[in-house]
Amino acid sequence: MEENIKSSIDATRKGFEQSFKEGSLYNKQTQNDAHLRQILGALNIKPGSKILDLGTGSGYLAFEIAKQFTGCEVVGLDIVGETLEADKEAGGSYSKRT
Repeated sequence: MEENIKSSIDATRKGFEQSFKEGSLYNKQTQNDAHLRQILGALNIKPGSKILDLGTGSGYLAFEIAKQFTGCEVVGLDIVGETLEADKEAGGSYSKRT
């Protein structure tokens, strides 16, 4: 069973990596102001909050949280390493990765 889980995760990662390379998913996420306001309005973010954006992809949400809530720590994780490299470049002053 453990091997099946590992195989499933590997297959999922490979699918997302291919999608990222083709630009078929990561660049087509819903990214408009109304959608973003709706998500941010549903979150109860307070000063000093620690936010984990699991499956951050393009960083669409993580960057906006970091911009609007400067007293928070925001961490974006993704199964596709290339997205994190792209986010690091795109994030400029918001990006801090070791």
